[in-house]
Order: sequence, then structure tokens, then C-alpha cells
Amino acid sequence: MRETCDCAPDVVAYNTLIAGYCKAGDGDRALDMFRRLKQEGSCKPNAVSFDTLVIFLCKMSRATDALAVFQEMLGAGLQADVNVCNTLIHCTCRLGMLRQARRLLHHMTAHAFVLDVFTYSYLMDALGKAGRAAKALEVFSNMQKAGCMPDTVVYNVLISCLGKQGKVDEALELLEDMNRKGIMPDCRTYNIVIDVLSSCGRYEKAYSFFGMMKRRKHSPDVVTYNTLLNGLKKLRRTDEACDLFDEMQANKCMPDLTTFGTLIDTLAKAGRMEDALEQSARLVKMGHVPNSYIYNALISGFCRSGQVDKGYELFQDMIECSCFPDSITYTILVLGFSRRGHTSMAMELLQEMVREGHTPALATYNVLIRSLSMAGQVEDAYTLFKEMIAKGFNPDMQTYSALPNLSTPNKSV
Repeated sequence: MRETCDCAPDVVAYNTLIAGYCKAGDGDRALDMFRRLKQEGSCKPNAVSFDTLVIFLCKMSRATDALAVFQEMLGAGLQADVNVCNTLIHCTCRLGMLRQARRLLHHMTAHAFVLDVFTYSYLMDALGKAGRAAKALEVFSNMQKAGCMPDTVVYNVLISCLGKQGKVDEALELLEDMNRKGIMPDCRTYNIVIDVLSSCGRYEKAYSFFGMMKRRKHSPDVVTYNTLLNGLKKLRRTDEACDLFDEMQANKCMPDLTTFGTLIDTLAKAGRMEDALEQSARLVKMGHVPNSYIYNALISGFCRSGQVDKGYELFQDMIECSCFPDSITYTILVLGFSRRGHTSMAMELLQEMVREGHTPALATYNVLIRSLSMAGQVEDAYTLFKEMIAKGFNPDMQTYSALPNLSTPNKSV
């Protein structure tokens, strides 16, 4: 057609094809068309060509290709707009390419781009997730020096970042700074603060923020309740956990699988197995399917109360419901049967655990070796000891003390 009409496609035609391939999700053909445009004698790529390709490659998480095209664009003397740079920063941050993201930010600053709050928040969020709180705070400081005021999202990112690194007081200071600047916390802000405080054991303080949240007309959501329930579980405050669960439902906040799992685990740890089973039946009626965490909590509860057979029944029910046991499930049962002196069952489960691709812990071997020794099955205890060593475990003093005539590491097997 080109020979017949004696006309060459211009950059608009190429850009249309590049955009079409991008829309169809065909990045390779878009890049090929871009290369043909660069080789074209009568026209060259323009800013639209580069922008279209960079944004598409970022959407496809092809950050390396996107950065290469971006560098070509700069080399051609063209300037990317703020949207392209923001897209690149978001993509590189999402993929953990923090050095490249910071270089892009420096490029934007050097070329007098007016950076918006989203640009900064992308980078601060990525730095926070990488555990680099100091760098995130540095970006926060530079942001304000540049005249860009932080919003609630930015504060949420930083409070979460500091909290996860155990810098709780600094996180609370940021909340105070937020209030001084008249930036109103949202439901997520309160959820983050409550989680930070609960995680470090400051439950009373967490509960005071829960009260503040409600006074300021923010409705607690399922995340709020799940966080508080988890804190109460750690503190073994079972009655309060049950009260909070009732309050949650009274406030028309529907519990999810995490809610039920936490409550069931709390009840099981308190030895309230009937209540735990009742909640398990309730979650099924609500359309939820118990997961391995819930089964493990129930099995562990029965084993702790000496009802290992009931725990094993749940184990069989778990398999029938296509909820596959994990290493925790097997460990609970091996320890449960070992401590009750049911060594043959414990050995059978240990072998099944290994067949299913799970690795027993040293503590599991130690308990079973001791149980075998106490049952007079000394030969089996030594066989298991040798198997443990063959699998690369280093025996500790608990191991040696569990074996007759082998009370010190210096004695041979």
C-alpha cells in the first residue's frame, strides 16, 4: 500500500497502532511498533509515543522496560509529564524497586515538577513496607518543605510504618501532629493506631482509641473488631472477647472468618470447648467454611484438655472437608498423643506428617523421644533419635535428657 500510494505513515499513525496494541494488552507488538517508528526515516517518536508505552508497561508491571523507554525519552530531549512520572514511581514502588523510585523523585524535583501528595505517598508507603522508616520520614519532611501538605492517607502510611517497627510513641506523635494541622483521622487511621497499640501489648490504650473512634462518629468495621479481639486473645481475657463479639453484632457489623477464628481460638485456649464448638457451628450456618487455623485451634483445645481422641476426630473431619492439615495440625496431634502415652499413634502421625511434606520441629522429636523412653520403647526412641540426626537436626540437652544412658552429648548412640 505504501508503494502504491507513495506515502509513509506519520507519527500519528504509529502512535495509533502503539495505542491499539497497548489497549489489546500486546506489549511485545507495541514495543516492536515503537522500534519501527524509531527506525523510520521520515518521522520520530514524540512525547505521546513514549508516554503511551511507558504507562502501558507500568500497568503490565514491566518496570525495567518502562524505565528503559523513559530513559530513551529523556535522551531524545523530550520531557515526560507528571502523570508519566507518577505512574513510574507507583510501579517501581509496587515492585520494590525503591532506588529507581527515589531517582525518579529526584528527577521530578530537579525539573521543577509540581509533585502531588500521591507521588510522595507512593514512595513513603514502599519505604515503610521495606522497613525503612527513617527514609520515609525524610521524604515526609521534604514533601512539606516543597509546600505539599500531607493528607490523611500519608499520615496513615507513616503511622503504620512506625508502628510496625515498634516505634509506637513516634507513631502517636504523628497522630498528634495530624490533629494539630486539622487533618481529621478516618476509620483506617483508628484501625492502624489500635493495631499498633494492641500489637505491643498496650491494650488499654488501644481500647481508649476505640472509644474515641466511636465518640467521633466513626463506625468501627470488621477490621477494628478483629484487631481488638486478637489483643484480648493474647491477654487471655475471654469474657471481654465474648462481650466485644456480642457488641459487634449488635452494631450490625458482620463477623468474618477471621473474627470467628480469633474467638474460637480464645475460647479453646480458655478450655471452653463447648462454646468454641458452638461458634464453629455458627460460622458454618453463616456460610463460612472453617479453615486450618480454626481446626487447629479446636484440635489444640481438645488436646490440651486431655481429649486427644476428640481432637483426632476433628482432624479426620478436617480432611473429609478438603481442608488439608498443615505442619501445625500434625505437631499438635503428635504432641497430644505423645503426652498421653499413645506412642504408636504419635509415631504414625509423625510418619504421615513427613510423607505429606511437612518437617517436624526439634521440640516435636524431643517430646516423642521422651514419651517412647518413658513407655519403655527405648529401641524406638533411639531409632527416632538417629532419624532426627539424619534429617539434619542438632540434638539439644532436652533430646539427650530424654534418652536413657545418653544424658550427655559426648556419649555415642
